[in-house]
Amino acid sequence: MTNGPRYAVSSKSKLFKADAGTVIGPDERFNILGLHHSAATTPLPTAQSTYIAQDTKTNEFVTLTILNDEETVSYQETSQDRIENTLRKDSRAVDHVILAADSLILETPSANRCLVHELTGPNLYMVLELNDTFLPADWIWKAFKDALSSLAILHARKMVHGDIRAWSLVITYSKVDAANADQVRNTYGPLSESNGAFEFNATGTGNEQMRPNLDFQLKLHRLDQAFIVGDNIPDTAQYQLPGPSPPEIQSTGPTPATDIWYLASIFLNLATGTPSESHFLDANGSALSSSISSTQEALYAAAYKQRTYMRPESELIEESGSGDFSVDELRVLSDLLAHLLVTDPEQRFTAEQALQHEFFAVQRPVSAAAEE
Repeated sequence: MTNGPRYAVSSKSKLFKADAGTVIGPDERFNILGLHHSAATTPLPTAQSTYIAQDTKTNEFVTLTILNDEETVSYQETSQDRIENTLRKDSRAVDHVILAADSLILETPSANRCLVHELTGPNLYMVLELNDTFLPADWIWKAFKDALSSLAILHARKMVHGDIRAWSLVITYSKVDAANADQVRNTYGPLSESNGAFEFNATGTGNEQMRPNLDFQLKLHRLDQAFIVGDNIPDTAQYQLPGPSPPEIQSTGPTPATDIWYLASIFLNLATGTPSESHFLDANGSALSSSISSTQEALYAAAYKQRTYMRPESELIEESGSGDFSVDELRVLSDLLAHLLVTDPEQRFTAEQALQHEFFAVQRPVSAAAEE
């Protein structure tokens, strides 16, 4: 568990609060099972009241995001509906993007807007916060492919997400029966006695002893800052992340290129095992250049150094099957990242081009260690 910074919710946000067992919504539709995450340990942009609840209308468990007073007032339903309805026309979107199944106003004094989503697990920020070492190579491979697939769908529809962060990517478990209370609890973790929040851990499961499994789907969410190219850019849609970036990304505002750049930065952190509160490019900005080959070599050298630092010799990344990338695989991954992070925009890959890269050409075998 990292000792990194904690984020407190602003006292002015007036978050909706509900205890486990509380029934809310029209016709007492939702029975609160518990907090999806603790707002006290979540970055402010995602610190809305988010709960796992049982929808008595369908008998399934769902994730509720209840906007605070200010967000409810400023929620642009027409713009949001247009984006989500456009995405629903793409049959792939349901597998890669979190879309609200329902939007309603709660019958409370504050009349908070409640967005009903499919049952979701932890966001990527929460996974990284609890896993400062290394996630298995198979896990990174799948998560990266899922994330790029999500962006490819948006960009094909001329949409820009506008806020690609680690907490904009959420883990879901399609094999979990959302109507089975025991399965939900076993998968999503026990409730914390201190704050009633689900205790997600590094595996994204409720069992600390389990190795990270591949029975997940990483999906993109938080479309409140998304826009269609040609429309007005939301005032809140901006990137202010650490680390160096090319001049055209710093000056143009949100574009498909900025979506790509920051997604690649996140997975560069994953590839190098960089702790969640850090940013790999802060200390390694010199690795970037307008040459793909130079960038690839620099990223590979830095990633290899990070992934072998203070590890037993028996665990070094010399061959496949250990659960880590082999040396050859790490070179291929470094090449993909170089194509996404090269400072020359003419050479930089789109999401669709990245999905055709050699890194994704062959499914990595699940090692015996990962299957235990």
